[in-house]
Amino acid sequence: MRKELRDRPNDQHLKQEVLQAVQQHMRKELHDEVAQQVQHELAKLSHFKHYVNDSSPVQEKQNLAERAASPLLVESLQGEEAPETRGEQHEREKRALLKPHETVQTGGKPVIVGGSDGSGTRAVVLLLQRLGVNMVIEDRGTLDVHGEQLGMGGWPDAVNPVLHETHGTDYDVTSLSSNLIREESRRLKRFLSTMQDRAKRQRTPQHSTWGFKAPISMSLVPFWDIMLPTGFKFVHVLRDGRDLAFSRNQSPVQKFYNVTFTDSWARWKHLPPVRAMEVWEKWNAGVLSWAHRALDGNATLVEYIVVRSEDLIDPERAPPVVRALAQFVNSPLSAGQACCIGRGPAEFLGSHQGDTPHP
Repeated sequence: MRKELRDRPNDQHLKQEVLQAVQQHMRKELHDEVAQQVQHELAKLSHFKHYVNDSSPVQEKQNLAERAASPLLVESLQGEEAPETRGEQHEREKRALLKPHETVQTGGKPVIVGGSDGSGTRAVVLLLQRLGVNMVIEDRGTLDVHGEQLGMGGWPDAVNPVLHETHGTDYDVTSLSSNLIREESRRLKRFLSTMQDRAKRQRTPQHSTWGFKAPISMSLVPFWDIMLPTGFKFVHVLRDGRDLAFSRNQSPVQKFYNVTFTDSWARWKHLPPVRAMEVWEKWNAGVLSWAHRALDGNATLVEYIVVRSEDLIDPERAPPVVRALAQFVNSPLSAGQACCIGRGPAEFLGSHQGDTPHP
């Protein structure tokens, strides 16, 4: 098996074998009740799991104050205090975790670009810049920000402590330990304040909205939610996990697999791509699940959109995706101008040579 993987890394049959191995492992390890829950969640996320070809809609939510107007009106008419909804209760508890001076007031909603390494986030950054977003960039090669303000080790210093408690990306910050919340908020405040200052220095009249890109930022979406009380816009860049499983870029697996899956490394000794598939599924499905639950419960000011790399290199699917992204970031370009931007360069849709996704 190891020789086959080395000699034929892009063989479709091997990719299918990886998927079957993951499915068989799930069937063997999960009890019936848990397995039913997993299947139920996957069914709800079928547009993510199975990659249908329609464009993901832009999910824009009204301001939280506007959503509270109806209960307030009831209270004024009836002379009684309106009952607190579950979403409002969770929002209050979440905001109580940090004092105002411990958060970052941005005056607007920054754009955060995240996704699995090698998913095509560079192409999305180039596209956002052309749409008028002031992107803070520290690495001209990857177009990333390295998070040096988070600690000597950069992003792993902020991500690993969270994964030690959550083992994934779908979590409720209110359930985490107080020490973790305190230390993480300090790190993220330093980072966000630096990003905001840099954005202000390079701001132009054409670039009023600012943002940054770090693929690993997807693991901290629930923390961005409490650190940015005015909200933020998250661009979730998604690429077929089978491509990433056989990509040369296995950095996320090396850095974060063991903290996400505590006892699975040896199990896939003879089929390493399964590890990449597990990380891809756990992290991407977790972010999507958290975002949908938060948005459906009206418990967040986050705005969220999924951009599929395969769509950006398809002549027919790219234009509506670009228009949706332009609307999402409030681009100053007209719909016609945004449409004319066209598809992103394919060479930026994979981290390494030979990693360009298939449409």
